[in-house]
Amino acid sequence: MKKLITFILITLFVGVLVGLTTLGRVNANGDNGDDECKEALTFCREEGIPVCDEALALCEEDPKWCEDENIEEICREVYSFCEEVEDECSIKPTPTPTISPTPTPTPTASPSATPTPTPSESPSPTPEPECEVDCEEPTPSPTPTPEPTVTPSSTPVVVHEPSTEVGAPVCTSLQPVLLPANPLVWRNGSMAIVQWVPTEGNLAHVYYFENQNPDNAHAVRDTENDGYVEIEELGSLDWTFGIQQANDCAGGETVWIVDGDTEGWVLFR
Repeated sequence: MKKLITFILITLFVGVLVGLTTLGRVNANGDNGDDECKEALTFCREEGIPVCDEALALCEEDPKWCEDENIEEICREVYSFCEEVEDECSIKPTPTPTISPTPTPTPTASPSATPTPTPSESPSPTPEPECEVDCEEPTPSPTPTPEPTVTPSSTPVVVHEPSTEVGAPVCTSLQPVLLPANPLVWRNGSMAIVQWVPTEGNLAHVYYFENQNPDNAHAVRDTENDGYVEIEELGSLDWTFGIQQANDCAGGETVWIVDGDTEGWVLFR
């Protein structure tokens, strides 16, 4: 029963991270996000909060299980996310417009008519005499410009073939400015789950190296920037993980998280 609740809670935590990403994109795009809000409210009311309530009740019976599996930490993230969903997605009442009373017009006294002076007649201008002959000025015709002629050259044209050596490629993509949000690592023995909230870029690179031997370094490159990467075969060594967002070939700054060998799921930030 407890193992099942632990698995459900980890699934809920991943759902929270995906929900935070969805709400962040809805706010950034400026739309109302009705479908996203319905899914987030259903997740919180039917899955997230009921499962956390049951898990915290079991924590009172078995505190060691609760501490080993980080139940309180996961449920704190779920409760915080659901509060944000309620704030962002709850329907706010539309204010009723207040009708202002129509002011009663105050009668104004009509001004007495002022006699308008009769204007004196102005002398009419003397019309100019009409042209007996066509008075329009002739429009000069444009002189055609002669086209240049190409004089054939006796010297043959030499076509230079491109050299076989190819130059270094140039990246024209814009480098991401924003760092990955809420970076963290879940570690359980030889397995690690690296998570973050994407903020910019279409790709992500996850680097990791052994703390006692930095030359033992690896990377998961060019993965989709969806905020989730699983890494296995870590053994019982301590590792440092780095997360870098990228726009195609242009990578941004890397954020780093140091972890340690664990038994059971442990959260590192």
